[in-house]
Amino acid sequence: MFDPLLVLLAVCLFMGCLFLLALWTERKASTGVNVVNNPLVYTLSLGVYCTTWTFYGGVGAAANSGMQFITTYLGATMGVVFWWALLRKMVRIKNAFHSTSIADLISARYNNSTGLAALVTVITVVGIGPYIGLQLKAVFTTFGIITSTGANDQWIADRIGPIMVSLMVLFTIMFGVRRLDPTERHQGMIMAVAVESLVKLAAMLAAGVAIVFVLHDGFGDIMGRLPAAPAVPGNSSSSGFPAWIANLLLAMSAIYLLPRQFHVGVVENFNERHILHSLWLFPFYLLLLTFFIYPIACAGLAEGYRPDLADTFLLKLPLDHGMPYLSLFVFIGGFAAAAGMIMICSMTMATMVTNHLLLPVADRIPRFGFLRRSLLACRWAAVAAIILIGYGFALSVGKSYMLVRMGTLSFAAVLQFAPAVVGGLYWRRGSRAGALLGMGAGFLVWLYTLLLPAIVKSGWLSSFILAQGPFGVSWLRPEGLFGVTLSDALAHGVFWSLFINVTLYIGGSISSDQTSEERTLADRFVDIMKKDGAARPHDTGDRIIELSSKRDSLFAILIRYLSTDRAHQVITQCLGVAGLGQKYRITAAELMELIREVEKQLAGSIGTAAAHHAIQRGIVLSAGETTALSRAYSEVIADFKLTPADLKNTIDFHREREELLTSQALEFKAMNERLVQEIDERKRTEIDLRQAKQAAEDMLAKIAAAHERLKELDQLKSGFLSSMSHEMRTPLTSVIGFLKIIKAKLVDVLFPEITTGDQKVRKAVKQVEDNIDIMLTESERLLLLIGDVLDIAKMESGSAEWKREPVALDKAVGAAMAIIAGQAERKCLRLVSELEERIPPIMGDGERITRLLENLLSNAVKFTDQGTVACSAKMTAGEIQVCVKDTGIGISLENRDKVFETFIQIGDVLTGKPKGTGLGLAICKRIVEHHGGRIWVESEQGKGSSFLFTLPVEGS
Repeated sequence: MFDPLLVLLAVCLFMGCLFLLALWTERKASTGVNVVNNPLVYTLSLGVYCTTWTFYGGVGAAANSGMQFITTYLGATMGVVFWWALLRKMVRIKNAFHSTSIADLISARYNNSTGLAALVTVITVVGIGPYIGLQLKAVFTTFGIITSTGANDQWIADRIGPIMVSLMVLFTIMFGVRRLDPTERHQGMIMAVAVESLVKLAAMLAAGVAIVFVLHDGFGDIMGRLPAAPAVPGNSSSSGFPAWIANLLLAMSAIYLLPRQFHVGVVENFNERHILHSLWLFPFYLLLLTFFIYPIACAGLAEGYRPDLADTFLLKLPLDHGMPYLSLFVFIGGFAAAAGMIMICSMTMATMVTNHLLLPVADRIPRFGFLRRSLLACRWAAVAAIILIGYGFALSVGKSYMLVRMGTLSFAAVLQFAPAVVGGLYWRRGSRAGALLGMGAGFLVWLYTLLLPAIVKSGWLSSFILAQGPFGVSWLRPEGLFGVTLSDALAHGVFWSLFINVTLYIGGSISSDQTSEERTLADRFVDIMKKDGAARPHDTGDRIIELSSKRDSLFAILIRYLSTDRAHQVITQCLGVAGLGQKYRITAAELMELIREVEKQLAGSIGTAAAHHAIQRGIVLSAGETTALSRAYSEVIADFKLTPADLKNTIDFHREREELLTSQALEFKAMNERLVQEIDERKRTEIDLRQAKQAAEDMLAKIAAAHERLKELDQLKSGFLSSMSHEMRTPLTSVIGFLKIIKAKLVDVLFPEITTGDQKVRKAVKQVEDNIDIMLTESERLLLLIGDVLDIAKMESGSAEWKREPVALDKAVGAAMAIIAGQAERKCLRLVSELEERIPPIMGDGERITRLLENLLSNAVKFTDQGTVACSAKMTAGEIQVCVKDTGIGISLENRDKVFETFIQIGDVLTGKPKGTGLGLAICKRIVEHHGGRIWVESEQGKGSSFLFTLPVEGS
């Protein structure tokens, strides 16, 4: 055995290494290097699922219940199967709503309910808080096993316990809650948890190999000795079908709903594609961790150890057979399992307690209002309090039945979140009332059927209630509720709590009416995988709202919870995101976009529900602002169910189109409501059906008329652009000609002055010549813009003239490259032509095909600073495929579908606005489509782009 101080030194050394690793990770992150953004670290962090209950208790469960221990890992693996559908959806929702915890996600789904968030927090504290005590108790017990005989459990808990607890509190505060916004990445903490998962796996494998292949001659030797042993795994307790089903269900839900699993799997997810890798990596991790559990249990029983001490087999077998340092390594692995769980759990629970219990109290009781400005300190205090309460629990409960059962009790507690979470993600009808009813009732049943029996069996209450039921009513016995008795008490409690939870959730949701806000949130949650995110609204509507007053109101809300500097930073950031930084008056749609951004940022610090209610209380709208806002959003929601930005992008150029479509949609909605009412009142009579048919025909006729009107408007727009462009082109051409004449005359007349005049004259003449050059350059650029607008207007109106002649693609490529050669040479870029031999001619308009290639090559040169611009062509299935490839800045995924739209310049976002019209690629698209081909782009941001198009070969 080891000296206690030596073991304590090993623990401190281990924590010190974790501290340095976390610090190094955070330093790397501050320089822009993200060392934890990879699937392996993500998967290892998910290993926080495996605590000391897994590390030591798995052997104990195997020794006493046989193969039933595998349900904890098999159920988790079964849950992993649905990760790509369910966990990825949670990640999307977390990003959209800035969710910080499982309580935040649930409350956000159900109309930002503070009551529901508080209920989830209470269930978490009651159900999981004592589980922290179980981890500490396991650490103290195993510390006593590997140290000298004089170090009993009480001495360890009193002397060594405070040191270990202090290390965990310090580490959690430094790397878990050092910032107020818990959705900011805790890269140091995640790296530490990943390493802890690796350490506990290495310790388990090392102990398993030593016990099975060093102390024994393999699995056969162990199983051969087992019949002579006084106990056989699985004989000491029954493990029926209900127990298996209950444990599988608990493990499946825990892998999603445990607060620590939600944090590492959802909140700390950098890239949702990491989930794809974890689909096989995490089950493989569980397989390695559990591979030796059953053989170790059998080896301990074969050696004559008592089954009730099976939790210690992992330590005692190496220790009793002359392998003390292996036992020390196993102890460090068990400590790593406990520390990872305690740190992540206390961090997430502290966030939930401060956001959903402390903040509502501070908002409702004025004398506690100062706590809003001290949230970070409160969160530190909450972390310390949670770990200390767990420490106190470990000291007080001793070896009671409750401590042993706390693992499964915690899993059963978080199971109560399942109906509200799954229903909220996939069922639009799920309501706040149903979630409150179901979860509240399920929690009460959990208290009565599972927690109360555990307290009774720990000797804290009389056993009369278990044997006879309250007041002697047998059908109310906690382990035989309503006369139903199962072979396993855990399965009984899980069945009744989940059954009542689901029943009341569905019944309460169906019987209660959803508000419009609840329906909107339900649609966003259910359809989150179909949306690419909200775009920023444009300047639509009247600018009647003064931005400065609303900015001051939002700032006043923020400083109630954040420091002044942080509040200024949030306001500035939100104004930038909403595109309002330089405006004085804004529209109602822009105001709501600004409010939404501020609420999202505040939610990261105080939770979604608290942020929503804080904004609702703090923002006061005037009558005019309310009317404008109602008008803007009623049109959007009733007609398209789009954000103002999406609506603007859809109906740009056509304000009349918006009014027309909106009025038709509102009329259609009113007509449908009248029809439904008439059908219900007259019980679907023949008269009602004829009226409905006639109304539908009228509605279709109106829609057809509206469609024709829209086509007329489109033609008017194209005609207007064509006419205006033509009218502007003629005088501008004359201006350019006169400027060239002036420049020539200026040089002829004043050239002697330039060479013989004094310095001032030469300088003045030179300045005049430079100004004329600038005017010529800008006039020619404007002429190019007008030409592009005229071309695209003609193409849209169908008045463009197209030639049909044989076109040699190699000559067209050569001509296009010659045009842009000077531009490429100025940027030191290499132009490469890679055309296949024997490419047949194309029947089409040669000038426009050359312009198509010129536009693509010019665009590639414009966005490439170094490297190569290449043009290649090849025959594929009766058509020619041409590719213009560059090594430039590339295009982000969300912008690829926009590049072929008119007046869209992606360079605005990436590199500052480039010179151009925003029409080049739109013209390319129309040229290709006129020739019967298609055009698309393939790109990776930072690595270049490839613009590809196809042209059919005549006769193919």
